Amino acid sequence: MFCECFNLKDRKISVISNNNIRENIPVVILNTFKDNAMDIAKLCKGECIFIAVHVTDWDDSLSPWYSPALFKGDPDFSGEADDYLLFLTDTLLPFVMEKYSIDYKRLIIAGYSLAGLFSVYSLYKTDIFCGAVSASGSMWYPGFIDFCKENKIKSNPRAIYFSLGDKESKTKRQPICFVEEYTKDLCLYFSNMGINSTFELNPGNHFKDSDIRTAKGIDWVLNRI
Repeated sequence: MFCECFNLKDRKISVISNNNIRENIPVVILNTFKDNAMDIAKLCKGECIFIAVHVTDWDDSLSPWYSPALFKGDPDFSGEADDYLLFLTDTLLPFVMEKYSIDYKRLIIAGYSLAGLFSVYSLYKTDIFCGAVSASGSMWYPGFIDFCKENKIKSNPRAIYFSLGDKESKTKRQPICFVEEYTKDLCLYFSNMGINSTFELNPGNHFKDSDIRTAKGIDWVLNRI
């Protein structure tokens, strides 16, 4: 397995391939909250190249707009997703494509939790993605479902994968208690648009098997693009 790491604009990047890097191989942009990109890549059965970003400013870079913190003492969500997406599309991708002489005719964006929400949000802001993975995505984020239904999607994705743990909505805390309802609703919304979309319910809470859930989603999309 090929793996090379470097820093770009103060962000740690890993380029990983579970096969030979060649033209026309699918490319997965993977936004991770811990340094687990290699673990996810090893779990994936599909052939692809991972461009993994270790996102340390999680609540800032991946939140689409400002929202107060859910828990007392936590930082607010500052809503810098547009700037972060611009880094991915205008800085990271051109750099990696030139460095490794690959293209991205089949480009997927994937992530877990808030990065899963960001994957879906990205489809509304750029037309470069043909697939998205939202593993245990934060679809509870205030205003997100309305945003998706009130705005036009820019990408033309062939496949979108949603998943949750079956205990994630078992809480009295709002708006997290609505996460399963919202996720299913959004999956159906995209399906009705003619996009191949699926929702999978996994055993456990939000913190169980994050690597496995992410890899399952990536493989599902890889098989459909």
